[in-house]
Amino acid sequence: MALRPDERRAKELAESTSAALRDLASSIRSLPKDHIPEAIEALRNVANRIDAVAMQNNANNEETARFQRRSLNAQWWLLTATTAAFIAAGIYAYVAYLQKNVMNNTLTEVRKQSGFSEKSASAAMEAAKAARDANAVTFESTRARIARRNTQIDKPISIGNAINVVSYFENVGHSAAFNVRIDSDVRRWRGLPDGPMPVKIPLEGETLEVGPPGHQLYMIDSEPVKEDFLKGLPSIHPKGKELTTYFFGRFNYVTLGQEHYTEFCFYLTGYDSGGLPIRVQAVETRYTLMQCNKWHRAD
Repeated sequence: MALRPDERRAKELAESTSAALRDLASSIRSLPKDHIPEAIEALRNVANRIDAVAMQNNANNEETARFQRRSLNAQWWLLTATTAAFIAAGIYAYVAYLQKNVMNNTLTEVRKQSGFSEKSASAAMEAAKAARDANAVTFESTRARIARRNTQIDKPISIGNAINVVSYFENVGHSAAFNVRIDSDVRRWRGLPDGPMPVKIPLEGETLEVGPPGHQLYMIDSEPVKEDFLKGLPSIHPKGKELTTYFFGRFNYVTLGQEHYTEFCFYLTGYDSGGLPIRVQAVETRYTLMQCNKWHRAD
């Protein structure tokens, strides 16, 4: 097992002292009894060797002490630095803890404010919706509204004559309709074309007051009726793209500062009645008008 430096030096001192004493004993034994001065000189030499060993040992002890003091100082500095590091870490952890609490409190407050803002925004939206609903109710209860009362064949249909249709409209609202503009047309088609209604609404119109008599719109298919045309008309339950006459039109008007419209579309059909005359829409005829599958909306 390896010795520490101080243990090694103590062992060397003991060995040197033992060697000096052995030399002394050997020298004394070898001297005659009448050589006392030589014995004294030998003792002096031994003493000098012991003194030299002691001085060397003292020097070694001082060096060891200095080394130990430096080591102790280094250990103290290391302990101080370590303690300071631990203290700094503790301070940093405490500051971080305080910052975390501040951030948590701030986040909580922000969430509260956000919640208040969301509630306020929701309340504002609900109030705005209620106001819009109230305005809508007020508007709907006071606006003008042009509605179609009836559309019918005006005269019996016969070969060689034109087809006459009349449509009745009335302002069924609660205020006058201003700038009422109308356009209508009559076409023979095999089904409705794609796109919007092909009418041209004029820029200027007239005022239509509330209630009757309203407005009567006459539409005439000026092309004379032929027998094959009547035979080819679609029935109430059409089977395909039969040729027929379409009567359509549109009203545009202004009420309470807003633009509105009413449109209509009908086509001529034949009854599946076995040829028996049936009284329909104030005239005796075997034909009637059916509403188109589009162009019959109003707002």
